[in-house]
Amino acid sequence: KIFINNIEKCEESEGLQHFKCGIAAVDDVNKERKLFHFVLGAGMLSGLVKFDQTELRPTIGDFIKIFYFQRTIPDKCKKVIEVIKVESTDEVNNNLVREIQGLLEIKFHNQSDYSKPDFAFIKTDSIDYYVHKSILEKYQIHYDCYVKAKVIYADKGEWKVFKISSIKVKITS
Repeated sequence: KIFINNIEKCEESEGLQHFKCGIAAVDDVNKERKLFHFVLGAGMLSGLVKFDQTELRPTIGDFIKIFYFQRTIPDKCKKVIEVIKVESTDEVNNNLVREIQGLLEIKFHNQSDYSKPDFAFIKTDSIDYYVHKSILEKYQIHYDCYVKAKVIYADKGEWKVFKISSIKVKITS
């Protein structure tokens, strides 16, 4: 058994030195639930930060510096991240956000209605990146075209497109 005694207060900066620290990328923001989700990297944990824990209001693709510890939830045998502090940072983690370019191919669930695409893929040499319907609507993309885009690692080996930086050429059949 471990008994703790002689506990003393310390400055926050001194205490933070004893916790893990990492550069994470914000991969989702939920304004209704007042929180944002971050990822630390492939094979690593991800977590949530509630708006009442920080003054930061990041957008998808922003990098943040987090101080944290891991704990295990015994009932579920699951590891979770407990965030101690969140800071904005100019540091980047190129393993979490990348710029890609390739052919964006529109897809439709309903083959009889081609007025609104349901999703798309950006085809590159190595990976096909999924493009959500909301991104197609935001950038008013209704046809196959070459694009430059930013993607973010979204956990479990998947990447998602969060920004289209340029639409190069319309593809006609």
